[in-house]
Amino acid sequence: MRPGWLPLRKRTGSCCLVFLAALVAAHTATRSTDESNAPAFSVARGPGDARQATSSRIDPSDLVGNEDRNHARWSRQVPAIAADHGADSITVVAALESAISDPSRDSRAEAIGALAHGTDVRSIGALAGALDHPDPDTRLEAVEALGDLDGPLALAHLSRALWDRDDSVRYAAVEAVGEIAGHEAMTTLGGLLEDPDPALRALVVDVLGEISGPQARPLLVRAALDSEASVRLAARDWLDDDAR
Repeated sequence: MRPGWLPLRKRTGSCCLVFLAALVAAHTATRSTDESNAPAFSVARGPGDARQATSSRIDPSDLVGNEDRNHARWSRQVPAIAADHGADSITVVAALESAISDPSRDSRAEAIGALAHGTDVRSIGALAGALDHPDPDTRLEAVEALGDLDGPLALAHLSRALWDRDDSVRYAAVEAVGEIAGHEAMTTLGGLLEDPDPALRALVVDVLGEISGPQARPLLVRAALDSEASVRLAARDWLDDDAR
């Protein structure tokens, strides 16, 4: 045997040990890389596994202040978390309220849609905060969500939206107030018959006509004398229907 040479069996065993060590090192490095590049939140592949992915990977408290990691993933996960933990959960409401300030319009819309399933003061307060958002579409979505929630607290915030600077938000608020308050909204809606926007006045007339009843009639009579033809015509149509 040459000096420095090992028998075949010993050389083969040594080579295997070296090879196995190299494999273990490579696997460890790959795993570390994968974990470092893993998304902050798991992304559900479809409606069927959204709840499972959320429950197994995300705690609601992880969302607060972390929505800037990845807006698209974050906005997809929040509604599922709300479904799992309840839209009225303090932590979930805090996360949803934070999302209303998100630069992504989709994230804001998802958050408002999830808050619309809440029922307590926190959820309604978060939606009320969205009425001050600079984006009119976001304010519009908040009005629609508050209209779905119903109740006196939602109505109080909707009344504020009647004076929004965007016409579409105002129109949506008029309809929501009429649906929620009914006859109790007569005084508020009647005041809008003096609004300078004829399209808004015509909408108010239609809402009053839908509510109908003896309280609506004097307001419709007043609207039938409006300076705008479209408002007068709408009011007279409702009065004729009421007379039949």
